Amino acid sequence: MRAVGIRVVRVVTDDVFSDWPALAARTRRELAASVPALGTFRAVPRSRGRVRPG
Repeated sequence: MRAVGIRVVRVVTDDVFSDWPALAARTRRELAASVPALGTFRAVPRSRGRVRPG
């Protein structure tokens, strides 16, 4: 996911109770960042297996 620019914030209990200000700041930073352009994704047909509808 990182290779295509998708960012994830993993929150664990220790983050919430011990370092809330840092977690809140990081979450705000990630939400303020721009999202990847939709043009960077493309569909590639499978060379093997069944074609799935959708």
